[in-house]
Amino acid sequence: MSSRSCSTKSIQLPFLFSASSWITWVKRLFTPLALGFLLYVGWQSWDLLANIFATAQLSYLLLTIALLMIPHLILALATTLLLKTSAPATISTATTVSYSMVLYTIINRLPARYLPGGIWHTVGRLLDFHTYGITTAHLTALFLLEHILSAAIPLILGGIIVVHFHGLTDQWGAIAILLVIGSSLGIIITPVIIQRYILIFSTFQWRFYLPAIIIDLFMWSLLALAFTCYFKAFTLTTLDLSQLEIAGVYLFSWGIGIIALFAPQGIGVFEVVASHLLSVSLSLGTLAALIAGFRIMALLADLSLWAIGLKVFILLGFRNQVVPPN
Repeated sequence: MSSRSCSTKSIQLPFLFSASSWITWVKRLFTPLALGFLLYVGWQSWDLLANIFATAQLSYLLLTIALLMIPHLILALATTLLLKTSAPATISTATTVSYSMVLYTIINRLPARYLPGGIWHTVGRLLDFHTYGITTAHLTALFLLEHILSAAIPLILGGIIVVHFHGLTDQWGAIAILLVIGSSLGIIITPVIIQRYILIFSTFQWRFYLPAIIIDLFMWSLLALAFTCYFKAFTLTTLDLSQLEIAGVYLFSWGIGIIALFAPQGIGVFEVVASHLLSVSLSLGTLAALIAGFRIMALLADLSLWAIGLKVFILLGFRNQVVPPN
């Protein structure tokens, strides 16, 4: 058996993966219900949706797919920095992580995003990183940082925009400002928790954390731009909406979907929240089904990047630039 196989078998995943059984069962129950709801409302509104998609501007849909491929390249840079925030105990491990290795791992594991449960892309990447000598404590820190930023950044950006358009007296505006405050505190407190309870032989490096936050801000702004392009393809639905409001609704709704632990990848939650916030002349069910189409754009983007990216790595003669420590 290869050393790689032995390493994979002996790995102890970060403690946060051992979720309680009731959350697991709720996820298993909620996922088919959410998919069933979206399929049902889509079927109920099929004639209207067919007309909307028939008149969609193909150029904007293609631009959406192209834009959705770029954030993975940015995510790899943010992950590279986050891996450096918890300086490992040995110098050899500190020098094993490169941007190209992280990018290859992210692209190679993209199909796992669509396995039931919604966590297997993350699990696969952590397994790969552990195989190359990254410690369990280091991976746990990465897991926490990635997940707090993946929820906090869109909630902060989107929450500010939602407050701007809805005001503090509106129910959604009040919820948004609370989530903005909570997310901001989470970004600050998480490294403190990591330093106190997870990193024993390492020191948290804020000098890598702050640039990673800035990079994540840019990445989520690009994702919001992709969503506005998707909506712009359907001219009938965006007559009374500004591009800023559409972007803010996407970010805020996606952030809520992330923190909804019972909904893998926020499926169902994202669509319903966004439908409530967007003021268009469509029923909630029809709009939710239309918004769900954005996930199809993301799927096409992921498959395209996976196929093209792996081919480019092969043509460039890429070999993992990671040398496991002795």
